[in-house]
Amino acid sequence: MQGALSPGESNALRIAPLCGIDVYIHAFLPYYALYRVLGGLAAYGSTGMPVGPFIIFNCVAVTLLFATVLIHEFGHSFMAIYLGGQVPKILLWPFGGLAYCNFTRDVKSQLAVSCAGPATHIPLFVLWFVLWKYTRQCGGESFDLFARYDYSTCLWDDVLMEAMMLQVMLFVFNVFLPIYPLDGGKIFICLLAMCCECNVSTLAKWSIGVSSVLGGGLLALAVWSQNWFMGFLCLWLLYQVFNMWSCLKRGEIAQHPLFENMPGGYRNPRAVASRDELGRFHSFQTDDC
Repeated sequence: MQGALSPGESNALRIAPLCGIDVYIHAFLPYYALYRVLGGLAAYGSTGMPVGPFIIFNCVAVTLLFATVLIHEFGHSFMAIYLGGQVPKILLWPFGGLAYCNFTRDVKSQLAVSCAGPATHIPLFVLWFVLWKYTRQCGGESFDLFARYDYSTCLWDDVLMEAMMLQVMLFVFNVFLPIYPLDGGKIFICLLAMCCECNVSTLAKWSIGVSSVLGGGLLALAVWSQNWFMGFLCLWLLYQVFNMWSCLKRGEIAQHPLFENMPGGYRNPRAVASRDELGRFHSFQTDDC
């Protein structure tokens, strides 16, 4: 994700500058890593299987997760820099990552930056697939992304499968779930703004409605499956949607970071278009938020 949303940057620790961008980790991130590594240890140990490979797998899995998230955020960052913007820092926290991108947020630029993060998962998937294809130690010629082997005998294969599954899940989660402030929510609104002559109030209502329904559905799924981490993530997403709704109710939606440079936003109060090739005429329009 990219934007000005802050999950508590005062609790973040700067770990390294990479490619001219400061990378921070949130104070809660190590606790989440321990939860991922040790959370299922008791249940797995009760099966009588050796726990060493299980711990190694989960350590590698959580490392792969946040390395992938970091690359995802660099995708956003490099696109923002390519468009003439600046990215002072990237924050890794338990719910993923945030790239603090400063760029001219017209619709096309916002769409490009939003798409650049998920696009990194495509070459990453290809890389892990090639490694699986030529270095796997177990299984036949068939490719089953949902297959799982015995950690004690096929640990390398499990790591590769986990890496590929991670790319698929993050790509789908960020592209095909139009929930604000996920990348899919921003992509959805940018495409809607480009295809329809909507003012920012209408765009916000679409974003709030779709995000609330899907976010509420995910929250219900998290409760039903007792996936408490996903539940907390859904609550955070719904909180961001609530903030957008509050901004709309106050009549300040034109100042919202997602809409400020869209036609009708306070940085772009007038949308101007002329007669197109088919003779359709567009007049000046001013948003009345």
